[in-house]
Amino acid sequence: MRRLALLVAASACIASFAGEAPPDIPDPFGLGERLALIDHLRDALQVAVPDDATYEQLVALYWASRRDAAPSAEEALTRDRVQRLRGQLADEFGIQAEADAGEDALVARLALAREGRVAAALAAPTRIAQSEVDNIRARVQRLGADARAERDKRDELDGRRRELFTDYEKARERLAQLAQAGDADAYDALVETINGMARRDQELQAAMTTAARRAEQLEGERNETEIRLAMLAAEAGAGDPGDPDAPLADRGALPRPEGLEAQLKAAVVLVMVEERGSGTGFFISGDGLVVTNAHVLGDKRSAIGLWDAAAKRTPVRLRVVQIDDKADLCLLRAEGGPFNVLPMTEVYELSKAMVSAGFPLAGQMATNLGTSPSDIVVSRGSITSLRRRDDQVEWIQHDCGIASGSSGGPLVDPASGAVAGVNCMVMEPSASGGAGASMSLAIPVRKVREIFAAHLE
Repeated sequence: MRRLALLVAASACIASFAGEAPPDIPDPFGLGERLALIDHLRDALQVAVPDDATYEQLVALYWASRRDAAPSAEEALTRDRVQRLRGQLADEFGIQAEADAGEDALVARLALAREGRVAAALAAPTRIAQSEVDNIRARVQRLGADARAERDKRDELDGRRRELFTDYEKARERLAQLAQAGDADAYDALVETINGMARRDQELQAAMTTAARRAEQLEGERNETEIRLAMLAAEAGAGDPGDPDAPLADRGALPRPEGLEAQLKAAVVLVMVEERGSGTGFFISGDGLVVTNAHVLGDKRSAIGLWDAAAKRTPVRLRVVQIDDKADLCLLRAEGGPFNVLPMTEVYELSKAMVSAGFPLAGQMATNLGTSPSDIVVSRGSITSLRRRDDQVEWIQHDCGIASGSSGGPLVDPASGAVAGVNCMVMEPSASGGAGASMSLAIPVRKVREIFAAHLE
C-alpha cells in the first residue's frame, strides 16, 4: 500500500506539472468531488484506491487508468483558457455559454460584451471550429467505409457457407453409398466429417450475424453523425430566432424555379428530429414558415431541415411556432431566408392527377443503399376518395406512394404546382383484419389555413 501511495503521489506531481485538469465526474448523490471520484475509480474503472489517498492522488490514479484519455499539456492549457473565458462571461456579464462553445466563440462573445453589446453577445451563435467540422465529416466517411467492409465480410461468409453446403450435400450422398456398401470405417469417418461441416456452418452463421449487426450499428452511428454535422452547419448560419409566436410578415419568396421537379426540390425539406426520427415539411412562406405533421416533432421543439442532396444547400434550424396534436399539424419557422415556397390550393376532384413529395424511410434507405438520406422521392397518382364530415372534406385519399418519413410532405396538384394536402398516414387493411392495397391519406390545406390563420395574415 505504501508503495502504491508513493507511485500515486509521483504520478500526481507529474500530472500537475503537465497541466492535467481534474476529471469531470458526476456527483448525483452530493458526496463531494473526492468521494464521487473514489466511487468512480472503484466501481466504474475497477481501480484499487488507498483509503488515505488525497484528491490530487485520486486524479493521478484516474488519468493513469485512462492513459488514452489523458489530455496533453497543450490540451490542458486550452481547456484552462476556455474555463477562464467561461468564468469571465458568467461573472462579469451573467452570460452562460453553451457547453460546446469553443475558445474562439468565447473570445468573440467576451469582446462583444466588453464593447457594451451584451445583447449581441447573448444571441451570438456558437461557432464551431472548422477543424471539428472536418473531423466529423471524416468520421462520417470512416463509419461508412467500415460499414461497407462489414457488409462485404458478411457477403464473403455467405459465399463460404454456400460452398460448404454444396460439400455437405455431396458428403450426404456419399454417406448413403457407404451405408449400402457396408464400409463401417469409412462411414464413421465421413459422419465425423459431416458433423464438422455442421459445426463450421454454425460458426459461419454466427460470424455472419455478428458482421450484419456490426454493419447496422456502424450505419446507425454514421446517420447520427450526419445529423450532428447538419446541425453544426445549421448552427453556423443561425441568427436570432426572434419571437416564435409573433405574426410573420412575408418578405417575399425567392423566384419559383422552372418545372415541377425543381419547385419541389427547392421548397420541400427533410425534417430531422434528434432522438426521434425524420419526416417531411414544405415552405409556405418566404419568411420561413414550414408545414409538417405534429407527430413528426412529438414533444421536441426544434429540428433540422435538409434539402434534396443534389441542391447542395446549407441545412437550416427549424423551431416550432405552433403545434396542433388533434389535427396532427405543426408549423415551423426556419431561420434566415428568403426561401422558395409552394402555394396552397383546395382541390376536391375524384381521379384528379396528383403528386406527392417527401423522404420516406430516409434513414433506412440511406443505410441499405449507402446513399444520402436527403434524396427526395416523388410519386404520381390520383385522388381516389374524399372523406367528409358535415359536408366538409376532412381527408383526401389518394394512391401516390408514401411511407414512414413521408409524413408532413405535400400532396401537389401538378397542373398548378400548388399543395392540396399534407400527407399524414397510410392505412393498412390487414391491421383491421381485412385485405387489399394500403390507402394513403392527406389533410386538406383548408385545415392548415384555419389552424395557422394568425401566422398567415
